[in-house]
Amino acid sequence: MDKEKIKDRIRFIQEFLEAKGFGLQFVCSLDNLAYLTGVRPLAIERLTLLSIPQEGKTHLIVPKLSEQEFSHLSSLFDLLVWEDGQDPVVLVQGELKRLSPGLPLAADRGTPGYLILALAKNLPLDLILFNEDSIKRLRQIKNQEEVELLKASGAIADEVLKEVREFAKPGMSELEVASFMITEIMRRGAVADPSIPIVASGPHSAVPHHQTGPRKLQVGEPLLIDFGCVFKGYHSDVTRTFFLGEPSEEFQKVYQIVKEAQAKALSIIRPGTPLGSLDEAAREHIKKSGYGEYFIHRLGHGLGMEIHEEPYVYSGNSTPAEAGMCFSVEPGIYLPGRFGVRIEDCVVVEKEGPLLLTHFPK
Repeated sequence: MDKEKIKDRIRFIQEFLEAKGFGLQFVCSLDNLAYLTGVRPLAIERLTLLSIPQEGKTHLIVPKLSEQEFSHLSSLFDLLVWEDGQDPVVLVQGELKRLSPGLPLAADRGTPGYLILALAKNLPLDLILFNEDSIKRLRQIKNQEEVELLKASGAIADEVLKEVREFAKPGMSELEVASFMITEIMRRGAVADPSIPIVASGPHSAVPHHQTGPRKLQVGEPLLIDFGCVFKGYHSDVTRTFFLGEPSEEFQKVYQIVKEAQAKALSIIRPGTPLGSLDEAAREHIKKSGYGEYFIHRLGHGLGMEIHEEPYVYSGNSTPAEAGMCFSVEPGIYLPGRFGVRIEDCVVVEKEGPLLLTHFPK
């Protein structure tokens, strides 16, 4: 990541700390660390922590194993390196000396509980607050470079969908189809996330977050596929529902309702539109069609360096859409024990409307 971009992001957080009266921001979430440093350390138990003060230089506490990955940032951050056998909590407690008396510490959601308990020995608990609002604000408005990475990730998902549609046949297991998808994703320079795609056959398609298993695909039933990949740190997420054989009239009816519901939500995406109204547009169409009780989740979630992040698209959310926001639009109808239909695409909000990130036919 360009060092000037890192500086800008750190500066934004420092301005937020000053405006809101926080003394320090601790960052431990791997996704937040990657966003602010350009480095995503391996997800292990060794503590890595970014300590951002209102004023002064940012400190980066890293295990010796990760020192080489972060060494190129030494001009931006003071690296405080700890080795196996040492207690990194001592280094973190030292950071409290940079906290002005009476000012609270802001800790992100990745800050481990054991660390909070250790800090509470030196700092009253009411001055340790979980807050990462400044980071959320930065991350939910994508710049053009991020949009290009999201588009590239979506293009890979489209390619894999085309391949799996031709590959999946009756008699194969859900896991066999998922394994094929993972290989195709990796062949294109990305990794699967979630690590096992949702491949839901027959009645399993009525379970929104079905755990892919050994059940075999059969003629005369639906096949719901929900997956994403990560390309250079950025996610894609897409769902399509197919039918193996000749679809029943009821399946065709439900499928058309879901497709129309998604189209209604997509048609009103503009900067300034309340996010809740998108959910309400899709939900109202499904309700009027007689299936309201079977749409059992929000319309969408944010997408970026995480598969689910800010903003969230649910009824009653008055947050206005802003240019640069990225989120999914995924209505669904789930008839327990029978079948389900979900159609999902992710979009980036632009001045003139939504930019679709996936284009596989519906």
